[in-house]
Amino acid sequence: MADSVIDPDTGASLEYCHLIKGPDAKRWQQANMIEINRLTDGRLIKGSTGTKTISFIARSKLPKHKKATYLRVVSNYRPSKADPYRVRWTVGGNKIEYAGDTSTPTADLTTAKLVFNSVVSTPNAEFATGNISDFYLFTDMDESEYMWIPIQFLNPEVMAAIVDERVLAKISKGMYGLPQAGRLAYDQLVLNLGRNGYQPCKRTHGLWRHVRAPSFFHWWSTISESNTSANSTRSIYLPRCAKITKSPKIGPENSTWASS
Repeated sequence: MADSVIDPDTGASLEYCHLIKGPDAKRWQQANMIEINRLTDGRLIKGSTGTKTISFIARSKLPKHKKATYLRVVSNYRPSKADPYRVRWTVGGNKIEYAGDTSTPTADLTTAKLVFNSVVSTPNAEFATGNISDFYLFTDMDESEYMWIPIQFLNPEVMAAIVDERVLAKISKGMYGLPQAGRLAYDQLVLNLGRNGYQPCKRTHGLWRHVRAPSFFHWWSTISESNTSANSTRSIYLPRCAKITKSPKIGPENSTWASS
């Protein structure tokens, strides 16, 4: 997601602080409230469910060994989406003091080419890709982080009890900008795939192989050397991918299936 919206008339970059003063201010404020609702307990929007990623706390609750970072609000206009007005809250990761491992093994271009060549050159092979929505986010953390939120980024619905110029938020789950977010998500992926028979290949980052079945899991794709039809294989592997990654949003509407 880009970190600004381009003004079609002037070509200037507009961030959230500018957008809430423009002609579509109400839509951007609504998008911001949806983001706050998503990150908190979901009480702002009736019938919705929050993730409890952050919670607003008194500044006296900031642990002495912790330093609170800052909030960065990212806005983008996505005309292809059902709701094109997009707002995401991100964490100022450069202010986070985290001593743990933040590296994440990733597949390189050579691995991707080998995977694609394997699909097209293997008789009866079938290939599926799926978008695991928000898998990078909401991962539980062993130790919480904290950030200051200026009141200008808070909607009236969440400002009733706020009397200071900024609010302290406790971050309990992964968010964009946290240096440890990628590693935490990767560790969860390894754990969930391992429970379902997939193990990382020792010398190839980003590639898993099933211990019994002739199938691979390449980050968000699955390869099966199966003689079954595409429809039947899809009915097996898409629910399996949703299960092993704990993402119920994987389905035909956000996946691609191909046969060789």
